[in-house]
Amino acid sequence: MADLRNKAAMYTILFVFGLPLSVPPQVQAQQAKTTRSFRITGEIHTTAGIAVAGAEVEFLRHEHTIRVVRTNSKGHYDVTVPLGRYAMRVTGNAGLLEYSRPDFDVNQPRLVVFNITLGIARPTCDLGHIFRVNGPSSDSTAEDVKNACGGSDRFLTPSSKGEQFELGIDYPLRAPNGSGYVYGGANPSNSQEQVRVAYNLFSLQADHVVYDSKDGTITADGSVVIEDGSDKTQHFDSIAYRIENGSVILLNK
Repeated sequence: MADLRNKAAMYTILFVFGLPLSVPPQVQAQQAKTTRSFRITGEIHTTAGIAVAGAEVEFLRHEHTIRVVRTNSKGHYDVTVPLGRYAMRVTGNAGLLEYSRPDFDVNQPRLVVFNITLGIARPTCDLGHIFRVNGPSSDSTAEDVKNACGGSDRFLTPSSKGEQFELGIDYPLRAPNGSGYVYGGANPSNSQEQVRVAYNLFSLQADHVVYDSKDGTITADGSVVIEDGSDKTQHFDSIAYRIENGSVILLNK
């Protein structure tokens, strides 16, 4: 113990007097362990495919901001953050909807790629029925408005391994079906009308999505695009997954 104290005192004296400081291997290992990080990058576009320059990309832990970066002229962002669990928020220019991604967890150094699409803001149903002919009436509930006008749903999913993950679904229209919801748009060929799903590092985009909360499954069809947090993208006509323990389990091909 005395020997360790003497070594500590020696390194302190060297530091104070500005002399070259050789950090012992044990300290180097501890520093590397406590500062392990991962890189996260991607591009921000509108539903029309236009790059969003100057968008604010924010990473949060327990609702506290950890790091903020802005996209360049091509809509690209790139940042390195310590390993851990984060939520993500993207705020674009005026006229674009804010994007919020539920918690995702990275426990090993790696590259994570999240390409984000920001929807275009528009009048709500009660202000501009030209967007929703069958909009809610004056006595509609908040759920009626979300069904007819679109929005964002968050569901806590089953977990047998500790902390739960949220399933996030952004949608233009939805309809309850007894065991969950059917999500879709009036005009699927319009990218503004597509459904977007996020779960941990998994992302999905499709014309229609059915979420069954009892079975913990999502079924997607129509121009399905899958991303797994890497730079890999897959395309399907239809696909189904079970959602649990922060992972997605393929049910069909």
